[in-house]
Order: sequence, then structure tokens, then C-alpha cells
Amino acid sequence: MREYLRIINIDGTDGSGKTTQIGLFAQYLKRKGISCLTNHLDDNIKSGKEICDRTMKFLQDNPDGVVINDGSIARMMVVDLVSGLTRSKIIKKYQDLMFLQEKLNHKFGTANFLIVMDNIEEANRRLIQRSRMLAAPVRKIEDFQKEKDIVSAMRRFDVNTMSKGIKFDVIEVSHKESMMDVFDRIKEYLLENFEIKKPLEKEPSD
Repeated sequence: MREYLRIINIDGTDGSGKTTQIGLFAQYLKRKGISCLTNHLDDNIKSGKEICDRTMKFLQDNPDGVVINDGSIARMMVVDLVSGLTRSKIIKKYQDLMFLQEKLNHKFGTANFLIVMDNIEEANRRLIQRSRMLAAPVRKIEDFQKEKDIVSAMRRFDVNTMSKGIKFDVIEVSHKESMMDVFDRIKEYLLENFEIKKPLEKEPSD
């Protein structure tokens, strides 16, 4: 029996395309007639708690709705890990936020994805290109070695049980893949493993 799903969290390494995937999934769900809320989580505990509250309220007010969050607890914890904070101190630091996320997962059902890409140079190029396309302040990776360490730690995040009872699925992304290729991979995983109030159905092939 497939798990019931109301929340999709997409996190990952900088420049891996996670924000693009969130936009694609929001469009996809809306085409299916499913009300959808997207949130952007800044890399701090206060933002994480605010997003949990906003997610809870939306899903209570919209019984058929789905929330897609740009970011999760994962990157915050991984950054602290590669910065030298011990595992026990990280768990203590984030215990309140983990409790809120576990509560949401138990009540509504959550799919958690970590999108990672090894090619840091390509990831940096994508960040800069996206900033220019949006006419926004340029975002770029300042410390390539640190980002490589984040990629490695994020790939092992669930194995290290940093997230306690919250399961994360790692999506390895090649710089040769298009955003639609990645979208199709994640969508197929959701179709195989989850149910939504208005079920995601496989679209007929052309």
C-alpha cells in the first residue's frame, strides 16, 4: 500500500536545480486540479519553524492541498556538520524543529528529496546564470571545497540517521541531465510510492 502524501520537501546542494524542480511540480499539481502552496525556507531554525506553521495551517484549511517546500532541515544540519559541530550538538540544536517536521510527517505524510550534483563548477555556473536571468543579486559558490564536503555529507545524510525518523531520498543529478529529465525521475518515484487525495495518475504517452 502506497503512503499518503501531502508535503514534498526538496532540498539539496547549491546549483543542483531544486528550486526549478519545485516550480515544475507546482505547475504539474495545479494542472491536476490540486491546490498547492510553495514555501522557501531560509537556512535557519526560525525560518524552518515558520514554514512548519504555514504548512500546517494550509493543509488544515485545504484538505485536498499539497505543500512543496524549497529547503528542509537537511542542509542546515549538514552545513553545521561540515563546519565541525558534533552530531550530538547538532541533534540538540535542531530537536525542536525536528519534532515539528516529524509531527507534520505523521499527520500528513511527507516525501523528502535531497538533490545533489558533484560538478561544483557547473553548479556555480547555473547559480550565476539564474541570478542574471532573474536580474537578482548574483549568487555563487564562494568555497568550492566546503560545497564538495556538503555534497558528500548530504549524500550520507539519512545513513547517518541525523534526521531520526524522517526518511530522505537522495537524487543524484548529472550536469548532462535536463531539468525535465530530473523532474520525470522524481515524479516517477512519487507515482510508485505515494498517494495524494486526488491521486497522481500516469499521463498517457503521446
